[in-house]
Amino acid sequence: MVSSKISHHEPICQGTPILLGCTLALTLALTALGRGRMKEVLVIDTGENLCGVYAVADRQYTPYRGAQIAAAIARIQRAAVVVTYNGKRFDFVMLGRYCGLENDELLTIDGEHVDMREVCWSDRIFGSSLANTYLRHFDELPPFEDSHEGSNRLDCELTCALYELWKQGKLLVIDGHEVRGLGVEP
Repeated sequence: MVSSKISHHEPICQGTPILLGCTLALTLALTALGRGRMKEVLVIDTGENLCGVYAVADRQYTPYRGAQIAAAIARIQRAAVVVTYNGKRFDFVMLGRYCGLENDELLTIDGEHVDMREVCWSDRIFGSSLANTYLRHFDELPPFEDSHEGSNRLDCELTCALYELWKQGKLLVIDGHEVRGLGVEP
């Protein structure tokens, strides 16, 4: 039985790994979602014992905690597009750890992964924080609940806003370069 309180070092899926480094709990969650790949575009953010999943199409944020993170992982793995900010260096590593993967092995997904930190700042430079990158495009941060979950939701919403600007061709920072004045004004 998996406790609802886990540390970020303790895998949420206990037992023998059987699917993409995860266990029976994840396999059951995948089965419950059906066999075909979902067409969802998801923005995700992970935290201490928390995985926030933001569905872009319906603007629905869902926080997953403890043993529920297995269901979040199943949903993420089957999404058409998964959007993160610094996901390659953090979120996918954390999700891999939740599945019991070792040596900072990344969680694998069926769909496309778009890391907005790399879109904005490239993989050659670290660039800026999510909040500072957002503020290069918008006047102020939206209000949010001052809590772990509130911060997680905010990160999902900020990342989603950057993703939508990128899809519209309106990002002001791409690959570490300012594009303001090049006909790409929002």
